[in-house]
Amino acid sequence: MAMAAGSQSSQKPPVRYPIPQSSFSKFLWRKKMWVEATFALSMLERWEKILVVSLFLLVCLLFVAGSTIYLPQHLLFLTRRARFYLLGSERESFYVDWPTKADL
Repeated sequence: MAMAAGSQSSQKPPVRYPIPQSSFSKFLWRKKMWVEATFALSMLERWEKILVVSLFLLVCLLFVAGSTIYLPQHLLFLTRRARFYLLGSERESFYVDWPTKADL
């Protein structure tokens, strides 16, 4: 009986997430494990993980699309408003007639 107990302790339990052999696959596997552990995705079922990741990717896609489509237009609007408040007009050219030493 002592031998049976000793042989059981030397057996390793099966690894739930086997580590890949190639270095690139190992890198991706470590990043996946880090994300799952950090955001508690490891406790979710497969369909819940897919739903959470899909929603996250959708929000990221909308943010990138909004940034590339609407941000340049909005920055142009903001610069025109700032020019109006600083110079008193919405002229496209930024020309200031500075006084010279002769004028002083």
